Amino acid sequence: MSQAAYSTASLHTRPRLLLVDDDAQQLELSAYIINLKGYSVVTATGPTQALALAKRQRPDLAIVDYEMPVMNGCILADRLRVMIPKLHIILYTGALGIPDSDIMKVSAFISKSDGLQVLLGNVSRLLHSSDKSGQETPRDN
Repeated sequence: MSQAAYSTASLHTRPRLLLVDDDAQQLELSAYIINLKGYSVVTATGPTQALALAKRQRPDLAIVDYEMPVMNGCILADRLRVMIPKLHIILYTGALGIPDSDIMKVSAFISKSDGLQVLLGNVSRLLHSSDKSGQETPRDN
C-alpha cells in the first residue's frame, strides 16, 4: 500500500509516524492498524527510502525494524537523529540478540511478539511525553 493511501486532509493535526520495515506484508498491516488508531502513517521498505521520506515529511516519531538490507535499524536511528535531533525512535523487531549498545540508541525497544497494542501504547507515551515537557516537536526544528 502506498504512503498516499494513509494521507488525509487532517494530516497536519494528526501525529505523523514513519514506519520502516523491509517485510512489505508486515509493513502494510502495521500501517493500516496504526492509521486506524488516529495516526498519519508514511511507510518505507528500507533505510534509504526512510531517510528520503524523513527529510521531506519530518515525522513526529519513527518505528523501525532492526534487520534490514543496507543498514540495521539502529544505524538508521543514528542517521534520522542527525536530521531530526529530538525524534523519538522505536525499534520494533523480531530480531534476537541485539546488542545493548544498539538498544540504547532508541527511545523504546519492542519485540514484534509483544504485538501492536504494546507498540501503540509506547507511541502514545512517547508523543505525550514530548508534548508535556514543552519540548519542540520534531517538525518544529
